[in-house]
Amino acid sequence: MIDRHDQRRRSRQITNSASLKCLRLSASAVDDSGALADVDFETGGSSGNGFGSGPTSPAQFNTAYGDLEMQPHNVVHSDLGGLMGVVDTAAQDPIFWLHHGNIDRLWNKWIQEGGGRTDPNDAAWLNTTFTFYDEAGQAVYLTGAEVVDSVGQLNYRYDDDPPPPMFIHFPIILAESAALSGEQRITLGASPVTVHLPLNEQARQALSTLPRQPDRKVFLRIQDIRTDKPPSYHYAIYLNPPSDQKVGEHAPGFVGNLSLFSIAPHRMPDGMPMPRGKISVNYDVSRLANELLRDSKELSVVLVPRGLVGPNGEPAPLPDETAGTAGSVALIER
Repeated sequence: MIDRHDQRRRSRQITNSASLKCLRLSASAVDDSGALADVDFETGGSSGNGFGSGPTSPAQFNTAYGDLEMQPHNVVHSDLGGLMGVVDTAAQDPIFWLHHGNIDRLWNKWIQEGGGRTDPNDAAWLNTTFTFYDEAGQAVYLTGAEVVDSVGQLNYRYDDDPPPPMFIHFPIILAESAALSGEQRITLGASPVTVHLPLNEQARQALSTLPRQPDRKVFLRIQDIRTDKPPSYHYAIYLNPPSDQKVGEHAPGFVGNLSLFSIAPHRMPDGMPMPRGKISVNYDVSRLANELLRDSKELSVVLVPRGLVGPNGEPAPLPDETAGTAGSVALIER
């Protein structure tokens, strides 16, 4: 139970003390040399001896954490106390945002030290999707891979960051299917699945100029993919294939293949289940400008299950089972 009266009382005590003299964090409390000296990001399952942490769920509490979180992150929270001294209330203190801005800066600085320092490159760390809301209350979907570069991707820099690039591109959602939180998910099985993405006027205008602007990139994103048991086949994905014929292997509008192999839950070497996050997959569809413009009202995304084939190329029968589900399908520009 959080005693908020005690928190307020301690905050007043600190304020009263500050009226007599200026209080500050000690040099040892903000020392970052230990974290910056680390070369490895992961800690190997224990706290410390690595800059970041080991594999964990997105809510990283009561699990192993790295040297940066130990010092200066946790130490500063403890020394400031009050609202900042409790996980449940820390973000209510304005200084929280300054503190975490500095932690973000130190992450940049650690990468810039070089010598083998690098972020994790596994699929879960890079492709897990997080939902944010912009100043208009609109949902914005970003993966870990899209927010690791604060200068090039997020358009802000610290005074000791390298100069920013000349051009910065943000992901823009051009179209999205209606299967969102609280609604029915997209079922993936042994039969083709068609998902419709309505196009509004803004999306139509953006797509109409795509062939004349080769530097722009448009991606098809399949979001929040889940499976408990991956099927013995994959999905061939097509964008706006001809509706008057069967979607064969060589049909126009081919985007790429989707396998659920690595998305199924599995265990870590120590036997503990791997934390499950939202997995999304992006496909560059910029080259399919003509297919994108075939229908001015909506886009059709078709996922066709494909497996082994016989001696003459005929498809082998597929087991009639639910392979998995997806939260939604979106067309984004970056």
